Amino acid sequence: SSPLPRARPRQPVAAMAEEQQEGAGEGGGCGISWLGDRVGATINRCFFSYGTFAAKRPWLSILISVAFVVACCPGLFFLRFDNDEANFYLDGSLTKLASLANREAFPFNPAENSVFVYFFAKEGKNLLAPQALADMGRAIDGVMAVKTPDGKAFAQLCEKSWRGSCEATSFLHVFRDQASNLGYTVTPPASGEGEMESLAKQFGTWCGSRPTECGLLMKPLYGFITVPADKGGAGALNLKSVMFILHPDPSVKDASGAKSSDAFQVAVMEHIHAPAYAAQKDNLQTDDFFAINVSQAAISAEGARPAGAEGHLMAIAFIIIVVFVCCSIYAPTKPRNRNVLAMSVMMVVLLSLVCAVGLSAYCQVPLTSMTTLVVFTLFGVSVDDIIVIVHTYDRLEERSTVEDVDKRIATSLANSGAAITLTSMTSLVAFFVAAICPIKNISFFCITSALGILAVYVLQITLFLPLMVLDERRRLSGRRSCGLTRCFGTQAAAGESAFDTPPPKVVQVLTSPAVGGGCGLVTGFARHVAFSAPARAAVAVCFVGFTALGVWGSANADSEADLTDYYMDTSFMKEYFRLHRSLWEAKSPLDLVITHGGEGMPSEGRRAEVDALFDDLSALPFTFEPREHWLREFDIWLNATHATATDLQASRLACTADAYTFGSKVVAFLDATPFTGPSGKLIMPWEHKRNVVVKDGLVQTFRLVMRYETDFTKQARYVSNWRAVYDLMHPPGSSQEFMRGRVPNTYVHTGILAAAERDAKIKGVIFYNLGQSCAAVAVTVAPQGIRKG
Repeated sequence: SSPLPRARPRQPVAAMAEEQQEGAGEGGGCGISWLGDRVGATINRCFFSYGTFAAKRPWLSILISVAFVVACCPGLFFLRFDNDEANFYLDGSLTKLASLANREAFPFNPAENSVFVYFFAKEGKNLLAPQALADMGRAIDGVMAVKTPDGKAFAQLCEKSWRGSCEATSFLHVFRDQASNLGYTVTPPASGEGEMESLAKQFGTWCGSRPTECGLLMKPLYGFITVPADKGGAGALNLKSVMFILHPDPSVKDASGAKSSDAFQVAVMEHIHAPAYAAQKDNLQTDDFFAINVSQAAISAEGARPAGAEGHLMAIAFIIIVVFVCCSIYAPTKPRNRNVLAMSVMMVVLLSLVCAVGLSAYCQVPLTSMTTLVVFTLFGVSVDDIIVIVHTYDRLEERSTVEDVDKRIATSLANSGAAITLTSMTSLVAFFVAAICPIKNISFFCITSALGILAVYVLQITLFLPLMVLDERRRLSGRRSCGLTRCFGTQAAAGESAFDTPPPKVVQVLTSPAVGGGCGLVTGFARHVAFSAPARAAVAVCFVGFTALGVWGSANADSEADLTDYYMDTSFMKEYFRLHRSLWEAKSPLDLVITHGGEGMPSEGRRAEVDALFDDLSALPFTFEPREHWLREFDIWLNATHATATDLQASRLACTADAYTFGSKVVAFLDATPFTGPSGKLIMPWEHKRNVVVKDGLVQTFRLVMRYETDFTKQARYVSNWRAVYDLMHPPGSSQEFMRGRVPNTYVHTGILAAAERDAKIKGVIFYNLGQSCAAVAVTVAPQGIRKG
């Protein structure tokens, strides 16, 4: 048998240049194939012409790149940051619509606006011990004294609309509010004492003297704002954890118009956790307890901290990339060094990122927490294009000389230009098509990535290419590398072949696909596959097999995830989720929201529907006490304020028939003094002001509240819970549209529901977007497949 044919030799520069000038005149052909040839030849001639221009006038070409960057930079002045948590959820999904509607209907949202401070007893300690109580009181006084950058403390920005005083929630505040019913008179703080320190000491004195009544007071608070060491009677006066909630008013703004509650959240987090921000390294801890602060600001800050804390790893990765590029574009002739040129990849990437962000701002695309990930995409594309450009140049046969640089650059760009254009175009199309993803943050990321790829493409041919021209002239003339890197070796001697002295073996291995790289392994494999039908068949079988295996694995992939893994292992938020799950049973408010629309008191039929839905939600195994049904307490108040059944009936009929009468009655109820219901429960109507929206004398919206299981570490569990809630709200046969389910004009809301719906549907979203992107890329590259030859 005859030996395998040799690989095609490197083509002389002159011959390749002539081909680029005459490419359009070759061959006949017809139809699409002819058109493909004509387009390809035109693209090659364009790149040949531009390569000639860039080689002869490199500084003018660099000026074009500078103009492009300058044109993009004004967009940075219009840049806006959008870290809205809703951007991580599916657009148009029922849970996201519910989240947005709830935010609009109820300006005060404890999950977003309030500041939570948790105290956890250390081993063998009791938070109801006198010293622990006093220390907690002083700690909360300190938190309330924390000031925002514009000088506001809690007293200046707290929520006061419910009953005219600063609102906070804790067992101490419950004691203060119910003290008169308990037969105790709360006295003002002594000299040198803070309000909460004094209240804590008085509570300790009262609780120690009347343990039975103290236990009865605390029992309804278990799992809500306190956690006993033993939930049975034996541990009733031994607290393992307690929670204080401070309620800033979100309507209070600073001089710039930003919410002061946001600044207060940040100030409290720094007061408690800076500078360590680590578990059990807080600034409030004593021998009896340690503290953890939770707020929307703390969640966002700790979620973003890994990117900054692990910045050194990114720096190491970038250094490795630059070293790889240095090795990959190692010249085949002496002097071989191109290290300064390789470092220009960093400049191209950074400028591309600036341009991408500027162009995104022009397109009204905000900066999000995912935007920083664009840099990895840009690095990959930039390095790939640089290697293609340099290797195409190095594969030209003739030995490089300073005089031939211009022609070699033009000829090589005519060959590499089409390749980098096609790869950039396919990436651009893929990202733009993927931007239709219904998750806004991913859509924003895809748009910024696409614009970044466009910027990389422009800067590669207007900045990197002329820099390569200048570096080649420097290298071939034997000059040193501007002092930034050491230049090894000298120019090849006259008559010495460019490939008489190959690069060191280690460089060949590291630059496997490069000129002379890989010790011939890649070239040998390519030659074997090119001229052996069985080898090509084996490659095809392997490709189909691995593709099928990938599709099967993707279809059966488990998306189970612990959302707390987004935080650093030492983060205080990681500790919070662990303790919240083990002690507090991971409960958060679940709102059943009724859009009332300024109507009168709900009719008996409407009320029966709402009550039945509320009771069905309450019966689910993952909903808990305490439950707040203000309409039922409103009924109790109506009964208590009317002497006869006839008066009561007339009042009810008036409330049902006239919306303003109902609105005035509701306002009177919310402003009523606390009273005891038939069951002996103390009813405090003002607590419902946060749950009822009355505007212009009409009841617009209200919500009924219960506790809901919120364990972010068990995806299967919270997805299953969401499906159960969804089936209750939208049973088979009812409308699946927002607020048109089982009970019209109602919806449910709690933070974890949106995450559950997203995680339940995410695989379908991924495959749908991936399919569309692949189809778009296929359409983009199809013309290349039907060109001749």
